Amino acid sequence: MQLPKQFYYKNNRLQQLRGFYYAVQTGSISKAASKVGLSQSAITLQIQSLERDLKTKLFERNKKKIGITEAGKILYISSTPYVQGIDDLFKSFINNADEKELNTINIAANHVSISYILPKYIKKFKETNSQSKFRIKNLAKDEAIKRLLVDEIDFFIYPIHKNEIPPELDFIPIVTYQPILLTRNDHPLAKETTINLSDVKKYELVRIDPKFITLPGFEEIIKSHGLQTSIEFEMADWEILKKFVNSNIGVASSNYFKYYP
Repeated sequence: MQLPKQFYYKNNRLQQLRGFYYAVQTGSISKAASKVGLSQSAITLQIQSLERDLKTKLFERNKKKIGITEAGKILYISSTPYVQGIDDLFKSFINNADEKELNTINIAANHVSISYILPKYIKKFKETNSQSKFRIKNLAKDEAIKRLLVDEIDFFIYPIHKNEIPPELDFIPIVTYQPILLTRNDHPLAKETTINLSDVKKYELVRIDPKFITLPGFEEIIKSHGLQTSIEFEMADWEILKKFVNSNIGVASSNYFKYYP
């Protein structure tokens, strides 16, 4: 038998052979279609085009079932290692890709946590898990909670009160905050040894966007004590606040981090 010069079913020999192979293996066109995720008519067309290209009959057909011919048996035996090899190749690729994805840790955090807290922990983690990959998202706290609840991230790092945490989530403290006040060296408050909020109330307060604030409850403090603020940054960091304070545009609140062991 001469080799056919061209296979006409979408010029895809593997497609033809897979349809034929699984039809023989399952003994059914419908089961073969289900196996490869195609319609029964698509499998039938694949087999018909294969028979036409090979100029030989591969199946004996009747209304109840299909029966393989001698030529069909020879093709089935010959094609088995190739079809299985290709299918195993894709399974192996998917498994390896899934394994690689399993090594990816998805984290949400605000700007300050990303800049000042995460580097220490990621460095320590990578010392014993060098193959791990980190995907870090700069999100607002509410958005991070939503994504964690639907498993789009693995964990988030935010300043948060325990009563803000949904019951489905666990909370592990890793950092405490000691609030500090940023002023110029020649500012009146810089000379004071003890400062309370009534002292701060006399001056303009420069703030970071409340969605990204790092001091828990800071918004409540501002509202309850009537602190004045007309400058509010979105997606800023403490270095920007320092620039404004140094330019004698108000004072600012920052934090000192104390890490848990």
